[in-house]
Amino acid sequence: MIEKMKEITVVCLTSAKEQALDALRDLGVMHVKPSDKPVQSEELTDVRQKKEKLQEIINYLIPHKPEEEAKFPEYDEKPTIEILKEAWQAIHDIKWYEENVANHDRMYAALKPWGNFDGSLITQLREKGLDVRLCVCKEADMPELPEGVTCQIINQVDGENYFIVISTEKLEMTLPEVQHLHLETSLSELEERNKVSQKTIATLRGKLQIYANYLDRYDETMNTLLEKEEFLMNRDGMGDAEKLAYITGFIAADDLENVKASANKNGMAMIAKDVDPENPEVPTKLRIPKFAQMTIPFFRFIGIMPGYNETDASIPILFFLSLFFAMIIGDAGYGVLFSICAIIAKIKLPKQNQLAINLILTFSLTTVGWGLLTGTFFGIPQEKLPSFLKGINWFTGENGEANIKQLCFIIAAIHLTIARVWKAVLLMRFPFKALGHLGWAIFIWGNYFLACTLLLGNEFPEMAKNMYIAGAVLILLFNINWKDSGNVINAPFDFINSFVDVLSYIRLFAVGFASLKIAQTFNGMGMGLFTEGGLSVIGGIIVIGLGHLLNIILGFMAVLVHGIRLNTLEFSNHVDITWGGIFFKPFKKINKQ
Repeated sequence: MIEKMKEITVVCLTSAKEQALDALRDLGVMHVKPSDKPVQSEELTDVRQKKEKLQEIINYLIPHKPEEEAKFPEYDEKPTIEILKEAWQAIHDIKWYEENVANHDRMYAALKPWGNFDGSLITQLREKGLDVRLCVCKEADMPELPEGVTCQIINQVDGENYFIVISTEKLEMTLPEVQHLHLETSLSELEERNKVSQKTIATLRGKLQIYANYLDRYDETMNTLLEKEEFLMNRDGMGDAEKLAYITGFIAADDLENVKASANKNGMAMIAKDVDPENPEVPTKLRIPKFAQMTIPFFRFIGIMPGYNETDASIPILFFLSLFFAMIIGDAGYGVLFSICAIIAKIKLPKQNQLAINLILTFSLTTVGWGLLTGTFFGIPQEKLPSFLKGINWFTGENGEANIKQLCFIIAAIHLTIARVWKAVLLMRFPFKALGHLGWAIFIWGNYFLACTLLLGNEFPEMAKNMYIAGAVLILLFNINWKDSGNVINAPFDFINSFVDVLSYIRLFAVGFASLKIAQTFNGMGMGLFTEGGLSVIGGIIVIGLGHLLNIILGFMAVLVHGIRLNTLEFSNHVDITWGGIFFKPFKKINKQ
C-alpha cells in the first residue's frame, strides 16, 4: 500500500541550522522538498570536487581489484585518506609516464627512417655555418639542387626518399623539409627512456592492486561525502525569515508524533498539514508485505514508482512478472542454471542485494516449473528426455500450441480483469464510476472469446455476445463523460484498444516458441559437428554453448521488452497507474559508522 503523507515545515533559529538538520537526519524520516533558491557554497563545491576525484579513483581501480581479498599489513592499519592520496598520485604518475611513452613512440617513429645517429652532429654542422636540411619526398619529386650542394639519400621507405641536403651557403630554394624532428635524442636513447618508463608503469600498476583491495573502504568514504553533500544542500537551501530558518518536506503520517517529539526536544517549531493528493511533489512511500519486497529492486531498476494518488501494484506485478518471465524464457534447464547462480549469490553475498537475489531466484524457480509443464529442457527433443521431464500432454500433445495460445488469452483476461475490478473496489465511494470499470471487466472477457475465435478457430459463444452487450452498456452509461467531447471521440478507440490489449498477450507464446526454436537450431548445428568426430566435437560443444548463451541473452531482453510492458502498460492502463511518482528518499545517515 501507499502510505499516507504529511507535509511539514520545521522552523529553527538561523544560528541553529546545523543542529536542527542533525536532529532531522538522525530521525531519517523526512523527504526534503527541493529548495527554490540557488544552493551553493564553498563547502559544497569542495565536497563535490572531492566526490568527483574519489569517483575517478574508484573507476580506475575497479579493473585492478584482486579476485580474492588480500592482506597488506603495512596498509591495513593505514587511514583510508592516506591510501587514497597514494592511489591518486600513482594514477596520475601512470598517466604521466604513459603520455611520455606515447610521445617517445611518436618521436621514435619520426626518427626511425633516419637511423640511429647523434642528432647533435646536425646542430654542430649548423653552428659552423653549414645549411643542413633533412627532407623527404617521392622519387619523382626529388628537387634539382644547384652546384656545390651535397645531397645524400639516407633511406627509402614506402616509395619515399629520406635524404639530407648540405650547403656551404644558405639555400634560398624551398625543400620538402621534415618538420618537428627531435634531434636532441637518438633512437637508442628513446628506447632506453621507454624501457625505464615501462618498468616504472609496471611497478605502479602492481601497487594499484594493493589500493584496489580497499574498494569497500572507498565506498564508505563516498557515502560520507554523499551524506555531507546532502546535508550542505539542505542547510544552504533552507528558507530565511529574519532570525529564523525553515525547511519543508514530507513524512509518513505514522511518523508525525516522533517528529514532533524531536522538534520539542531540540528547540524547533513544526507545522504539519495534509498533502494535496494531486501535488506532483509528494513522494510515494510504499509499505509492501515482506514476501513482495523483492519488487523494490525491480522498481528501482526500471526507475518507476506509482504516483502518490495511485495504487500500489507490487503484489500482482510480482506474481504476473514471474509468470511472464517463465513463459518467455520457457526452459527448465535455463531455470536450473539461474537457480544455481542465485543460490550461490545468496551464500557468497549474504549482506548485499538480497532482495534482488530473491527476485531472481523466484523467477528461476517459476521458469523451472513452466519448463517441467511444457517438457522443455535445453531444447532437447522430448522423446529423448526422461519421463519426468516430458511435461504434461495438455502442453505437449497434438493441441499443445493451441492450448498455450489459449492460456495466453486466459492470462490476459484474468490480468486485465484484476486491474478493472481492483479499480472498481477503489472507487466504491463513487458507485457509478465503479460500475463503469466492472463493465470493462465484463467486456474484456468478451474480447477473450473473440480472440480465441479469430486466432484459434473456436466457436464464438452466445455468452460472449451477452458479455459484450452488458459490458458496453455499463461502459457507455458510467465510464464515459458525455460532456467531454474528447472522451466521447476516444470511446470507440478505447473499445478497440481493449481487444488489442488482450491480443497482445499472445507475445508470451510467440517469444517463448522462438526461444525454443533457437535452442533446437543450435543443438542441431552442434550435433551435426559431433558426427564428424575429432576436433569437430569441440566445435560442436562451443556452438551449442554459445547458442544457448545467446538464447539466454535474447530471453532477458525479451523479458525487459515484453514481460515488463504487459505489467507497466497494459495492466497499468486498466488500473490507471501512470508511474509518475517520486521515490521517497528520506534525509538520513548513509554511513552509520
